Amino acid sequence: MVSRVTRSVARNGRRFLSTTPEGTCKTQILIVHEGFPKSEFYARKALSKEAKNYYNWPKVIDWQLPSFLIPEKVGKCMEDYGKFGDVQETVMNPLANSLQSSLLAVMPELESVRVHCASPFESPTIEESIDKIASSGATRLVILPLQPHFGCSRSGLLINEVVRCIDKRTLPSKDGITKRIVTQSPTEFEVSSIERWSTHPVISNLWSSRLESMRSDIDAVIFTAPILRGNGRKDYERSVYASGERTISETRVPFPWRVAFFNGWNQWDLPIRENISAQMNHFKEKRIAIVPISRYSNLYCTELYEY
Repeated sequence: MVSRVTRSVARNGRRFLSTTPEGTCKTQILIVHEGFPKSEFYARKALSKEAKNYYNWPKVIDWQLPSFLIPEKVGKCMEDYGKFGDVQETVMNPLANSLQSSLLAVMPELESVRVHCASPFESPTIEESIDKIASSGATRLVILPLQPHFGCSRSGLLINEVVRCIDKRTLPSKDGITKRIVTQSPTEFEVSSIERWSTHPVISNLWSSRLESMRSDIDAVIFTAPILRGNGRKDYERSVYASGERTISETRVPFPWRVAFFNGWNQWDLPIRENISAQMNHFKEKRIAIVPISRYSNLYCTELYEY
């Protein structure tokens, strides 16, 4: 049985009884990601949202997105992700546990911290996670998009979804713009976000070490990232290029390298000038490593192509 602590809290002249589990994790981190195409239903929902955002697709006809418009790559993605079983259990939860352990090791002053993972469509959804955190008695919430490179239509949309769920579950506090009061509760917590973390050395360290381990097998490197269209595209592309440059600078072999972009599973298959095939044609070298520089997860790995 979990012991609980009851305390009296006064707010606005009224007194509440606050009952929270003893040993509550005061700092909670929510890793948000775009989800995975487990079925055509998720792909249809994601692509409908993409059409609504970019082409003003009326919400009333979201459900009319025909199957033949679903890109072929969605089926391939579903097949690939299926090899990992339950991605939440095999990839996301271990990632959350690893971050949680690392934070407690390097920042023991936190005393207690808990890391969650959530996406808009899959369980646990972002809304479910916010409800759980709001009911936990936490005093601080940190939002961390899984994508290190910020894009308005990618990690920006995820942060907006978190804000929507927080607004639904809480009210603003008079003590500051970042503080929220849980409705029908004396609990309040502070909200912050880490929108951009592409300059963190964990990215360049990860991929430079993998390239070092493959240096005898590769002659060139192509760093890849999902394409971003619309607002913030230039800044997004510059941050991807900077990550590639930092990674190469940390390797002991000065590989020739380029950056290529692709349409993600939840993006329409529109033409891209700097696509992977086009960038591969710039190299005379035959062995090229394809590095997903915008991803930090065991689900994504460096691939070697020979042509």
